[in-house]
Amino acid sequence: MLRTWKLIGCNTILTTALVAAPSPAQTDGPASLTQKVDDIQKTLGEMRKELGELKTAMAPLANIQKGIEDLAANLKLKTEAAKFPSTDDLRDQISGLKTAMQELRDRLSDGTRISGFRPPEASAPAPTARIELSNTYDREASIVVNGLSYRLLPGDRVVVPIAAGTFTYEVLNVTPLRTRSVAANSIFTIQVHPQS
Repeated sequence: MLRTWKLIGCNTILTTALVAAPSPAQTDGPASLTQKVDDIQKTLGEMRKELGELKTAMAPLANIQKGIEDLAANLKLKTEAAKFPSTDDLRDQISGLKTAMQELRDRLSDGTRISGFRPPEASAPAPTARIELSNTYDREASIVVNGLSYRLLPGDRVVVPIAAGTFTYEVLNVTPLRTRSVAANSIFTIQVHPQS
């Protein structure tokens, strides 16, 4: 029990000491409370001032954001414009085409033409020969010389000019296709006559 009283006594002394001890606000008095309020107001004023400065400092950032958006839009427009020639370029191209067309018209209308080909070289004409076709048969006959067909009535005689050298001929329904040769300035005779 003594122990309990000691504990109660100790707590009582401690509580009395705390209650009886003056608080820091009480030691300063009313002037110190006013000082604290003034300090708080001064701090608030400084904070307002710093907040205003911060807003002022942030204003260019908003302009930068707008500038970035404008730059992106301008870049897109310039990219689109780069895909297509400008109207000045188109006008220049059309003007060039008109000038070229007028030059062509002038050349055609004055009657002088310039060929892109050089004139053929003068060469000796190819040597020629002649084929004499004759039908002594009493019926019509057809003779094919180098792929060209000649129709001969009974008694007809035709002279065909060809290039000297080899040639082919055939009497239709009589002789098969044959290859022969004829010298320059010579005559080769093909005669259709009755077979005995």
